Amino acid sequence: MNAWLAQHLQALKQVLHRCSRDFSHTLLISLVIGITLTLPVLGYVLIQNLGDLTGKAHQEAQISVFLQTGLAEETISGIRHKLETHHVVRSVKFVSKEQALEQLESSFSDATLIEALQHNPLPDAFQIEPVNLDAAQLDLLESQLKNLDGVQEVVLDTDWLNRLNSLVLLAKRILWLVAGLFVLLLITVISNTVRMQIMSQRDEIELSQLIGATAAFTCRPFLYLGGLYGLLGGALSIAISILIVYIFNRSIAPLAVAYQSNFFLNYPNIGITITICLIAAAIGLFSAYIASTRYIRKSIG
Repeated sequence: MNAWLAQHLQALKQVLHRCSRDFSHTLLISLVIGITLTLPVLGYVLIQNLGDLTGKAHQEAQISVFLQTGLAEETISGIRHKLETHHVVRSVKFVSKEQALEQLESSFSDATLIEALQHNPLPDAFQIEPVNLDAAQLDLLESQLKNLDGVQEVVLDTDWLNRLNSLVLLAKRILWLVAGLFVLLLITVISNTVRMQIMSQRDEIELSQLIGATAAFTCRPFLYLGGLYGLLGGALSIAISILIVYIFNRSIAPLAVAYQSNFFLNYPNIGITITICLIAAAIGLFSAYIASTRYIRKSIG
């Protein structure tokens, strides 16, 4: 176990020494990887912010349940209990016909129009916030609400909710497609870079194999090299993404103030940072494994 760990530490030290000796080349390759990963990272940030927008839509998405006139308090209480205990209902708010009339009066500049009414034509109602925006669940909830005794009408506008869900789903699919294409690009870039490193050390590799070095021992430094490229590239992609989000938020701030909005993009959090760095390092390891397997074990070995 100690010998195995010592071999890995020796390979890692060797890679770090070579990278520090040729720092400009290491930085250039890492920067290429970082710029390549920036677009998927920014895409995820946009998807995350779009998800926050969907979360706000949850709060704004309401179903209005209008009750029949002349219902007893016990009937209204029974309807409230059924709504509050429904598994797809997040919150329930009762709006009496008097409150509805007051809201209507506040929306009119000319109060004489309301005063001309002989009686209050508005019914009692419940405003419901659903748990999620799934179209199938909302349609099922609407049909169940219509079948409740004492319910006169259910108003549910799902068109914009369906469009929002479709937009989020489309954005996620595009992000996965773009991320897959960039992963293939990164594998190509890193594997070619490692291949060039192998070719530049061909004589050294052949000599080490003549004195008994195994293919695994020979490949190990290049695996660490690919992982290091990926890790540095992932870290640079996060740094570039943070800089772009910062510039965007600074640029959009005056427009947001003009429209009395607090819109801004969230920065990549620590979880996303760690995930991107680990994924980039894994891509680097895999790319280096492809290159070392092909050019050491087959061509040289």
